[in-house]
Amino acid sequence: MFCPIKPTAWITAGLSLFYCTAAQGKVGDAWEFSAGSLLRHEDNLFRSTSDNERNEQIVSTFAAVSGEQAISRQNLKLDARFSDNRYHHYDYLDYSAWEAEAAWDWLATSRLQGVLGADYNESINSFADFSGTEQNIRTRRRYYLDADWRVVGRWRLLAGGAHYQQENSSLYRVEGDYQSDSWELGAGYDTPSGSNISVSLRNTDGDYANRVISAADRVDSGFEQRLAEMRFLWIFSGKSKIRGNLGYVEREHDHYGERDYQGAIGGLSLDYQWTGSTSVTAAIEQNLVSYQSSPVTDVDKVITGQAYYNSSYYRRRLVSIGPLWRYSAKVSLHARWRYEERDYQGGLLTAMDGRKDRLQTLVLGGDWSPVNYVLIGAALQRERRASNQTNADFNSDMATLSLTFTF
Repeated sequence: MFCPIKPTAWITAGLSLFYCTAAQGKVGDAWEFSAGSLLRHEDNLFRSTSDNERNEQIVSTFAAVSGEQAISRQNLKLDARFSDNRYHHYDYLDYSAWEAEAAWDWLATSRLQGVLGADYNESINSFADFSGTEQNIRTRRRYYLDADWRVVGRWRLLAGGAHYQQENSSLYRVEGDYQSDSWELGAGYDTPSGSNISVSLRNTDGDYANRVISAADRVDSGFEQRLAEMRFLWIFSGKSKIRGNLGYVEREHDHYGERDYQGAIGGLSLDYQWTGSTSVTAAIEQNLVSYQSSPVTDVDKVITGQAYYNSSYYRRRLVSIGPLWRYSAKVSLHARWRYEERDYQGGLLTAMDGRKDRLQTLVLGGDWSPVNYVLIGAALQRERRASNQTNADFNSDMATLSLTFTF
């Protein structure tokens, strides 16, 4: 069946690594409750130039529940998390947030099955992606239904649909409020070894809310996007597997063709179990991401040389690698290096050069479980961005310390 694409937003890489580690349940447990706190220190909260760095300490506390319940041949899953985030200096950024996912793995017959589910996510925008110091809480909702029909032998027919909503607490032009409806059709094949391949076509209709159409700024009210894609999972052995996708995406806007874009996308990821205690993951990716701006409403940015507001989308290329070493049943160490290039294109001011960014992130961390129900985590992160645009470079260092209790 289709793997639903979750809308995700990382507050920081350290928090994300901590959350992923803490969310791992004990094998065989039907339900699990957890609570804890994370202390994060940042030396450049707003990802500004070196002359305008802002130190900050953030304390995040959370409570979470996760589990699943089998009912006859059906299976219900639930993950929910509430967090409260407090800033020491910039307390106007304080916020509380919910994250939740509910899914029903339904089974109609031995050949027809699928997933009916919903996602909900609240998070603060990253200051690396959006300049300024204003608080913006982004809320995402998604409702989806996927079906997998094993037609004959190892051949499958796939179908799915989804409704997605995104809302911002503040007005952001480059990625404003919108909702979309999508459907997907495809076919797949499973091999005896567990590998699989599928091809699909996805169509998405989107509408932006709170936008007034104007010939001056040409920020559109809606779009239609089509994606033809091949996905595969190749299991080499019990120690390694590769996932990949290759596709072609086209986005057309309702009124202004200058905003349209199209191109190839794809990626590969490798999971390799080096030894019984060490493993590594690696990935490469190319994607096209909508990032609209208005040369009229943001003309002051253009005048000061910040022409990165002159774009309709950006092309993202990235590579990452992350080793993991389990020293013992109680102690593990991990690292992650990520390099990303962004080329902003589709600008309406054709005489201006587009923005080009190069971003590197390095994370080093470890976890210690002194007893079964306690997890202590720590991480250091260094983030660097180099750009051809004025005031877009930044250096940022961060340290996190976390404590989690699991019941």
